[in-house]
Amino acid sequence: MAPVVDFLETFLIPGSFWFLFWGLSAGLVLLYWGGWAVRWARRWLTILVGLYWFLSMPLASNWLEAGLLRGYSSLTDAEEAHNATAVVILAGGGRTFSAKGKVLTVLSGASAYRVAEGARVYGLLENPWVVVSGVMEDRGDQLTPYEAMREELIRASVPTERVLMESTSQSTYEQAIYSAPLLRNYRVECFVLVTSPTHMRRAMATFEARGLHPVPSVSADSEGMGRHRWPFLPNTAALGASRWAIREYLALAYYWSRGWLTKT
Repeated sequence: MAPVVDFLETFLIPGSFWFLFWGLSAGLVLLYWGGWAVRWARRWLTILVGLYWFLSMPLASNWLEAGLLRGYSSLTDAEEAHNATAVVILAGGGRTFSAKGKVLTVLSGASAYRVAEGARVYGLLENPWVVVSGVMEDRGDQLTPYEAMREELIRASVPTERVLMESTSQSTYEQAIYSAPLLRNYRVECFVLVTSPTHMRRAMATFEARGLHPVPSVSADSEGMGRHRWPFLPNTAALGASRWAIREYLALAYYWSRGWLTKT
């Protein structure tokens, strides 16, 4: 099932480059087909342009995100954490560049903002555990993006001995599955869950379905950065935010169909 999901996520999410590419290709084929197909090509291309115009407007991206963001915010004081004894940060990826023997690991915008939020929440609480949850690729002695998150947390004054790594999971569902025993081993009952704003609804539902007790604290929105104040004027930042919002709605539907959002 995973290859099918990966294919759909890569090629068939409206707002993505590949969806536009295949849509334009299909329209071009119909145009050259001739006859009755020309009429359908015009209709299809008009719909495609209209869809991308809509998704590129800040007004549209804000509307799409509204249902995902409702009810979630960043913690402002320790009381809101309900005596949480850990902070769980969901890894958001990154890239490792290698050239002429030199290696540079760069966190994605999502990972960087989540690390910043996790370090901030750590400062609000009384020396909690900080768990970085996400797959860690085996790259020999090279620093992976997830190890880089650990290094950035330490640089942000989180003590080394308080940082724990959950390095098995490859999805939000697995992050909940594999974080649970780690939290139990350290006698953590309540914890603060840190992830991106649009990802929080699915993450919370998935962790709660596993019988865990997370308190949400959203990071800054890396996909929303750069959207300007004119709500009807298209821009690439709004298009990217719309694409990620649609991806999350589809992921929620997929998780629901698999029963991963139902408490066990």
